[in-house]
Amino acid sequence: MFIDKPSAPVGPLNVSNVTATSADLEWKPPTTDGGAPITGYLIESRPATRSTWSKVANVDAGTTRYSPRDLREGTDYLFRVSAINEEGQGLPLETTEPVTPQRKIGKD
Repeated sequence: MFIDKPSAPVGPLNVSNVTATSADLEWKPPTTDGGAPITGYLIESRPATRSTWSKVANVDAGTTRYSPRDLREGTDYLFRVSAINEEGQGLPLETTEPVTPQRKIGKD
C-alpha cells in the first residue's frame, strides 16, 4: 500500500472573534489522508509584510479549531493550517485576506 502526505485541509480557513491579541481559526479535515490516519495539524502565522512562516501550535487530529494568542494589535497576519500523518506534512490551507487584530470600539 502506497502512503502519501495528506491533502490540504478543506477551506475556507475561517477567522472569527478577532480581538486586540487573538483570533479564532476553524477549518475542515482534508478530503484525503494519504492512506494513513491524520495525526495532527500544524498551525502557522506570519505578518503580511514578511515571507517567513512561524509555528503557532500543533494540535491533535480531532481538533479543527484553534485560537492563536499573543498577536500584535494593528499587525496584518496571514494564517495557514497543514494536516500531518506518518508520511509528513501536507499542503497548507491559507487565509486569503490578512487579519488585523484590534480592539473593538464599542459604547461604554
